[in-house]
Amino acid sequence: MPYISMFFGIIIRMFYNDHPPSHFHAEYQGQRGIFDFDGNMTQGNLTSRTAQRLIREWASQHREELGACRREKAMAHYKALRLVHSRPFASKHHLSAFESVLVREACLSVGCMGENPRCL
Repeated sequence: MPYISMFFGIIIRMFYNDHPPSHFHAEYQGQRGIFDFDGNMTQGNLTSRTAQRLIREWASQHREELGACRREKAMAHYKALRLVHSRPFASKHHLSAFESVLVREACLSVGCMGENPRCL
């Protein structure tokens, strides 16, 4: 998983198309945690209070960039669905292989699977 920041021995990682809800991963001295964009640990075993505080501060300072990532995912999803809807009588079965992958990745990135009948 690619890292997006490193500080005080803490490594912050994030996948572009990871499962919802939006989150990032943090690692410190072999301990790992999953954090929401507010810096609250939702899963994991990262027990250092200092590391958790630093991660919350980091998330607070980078909230705008984290939000931009979320907006980019939503825009990719919107563009993919426009591709499907732009064709008369189009469905997921009438897309090229490349277009199908684009739509699938965009839908996975925002977690809309099953909510929109044209996804996947």
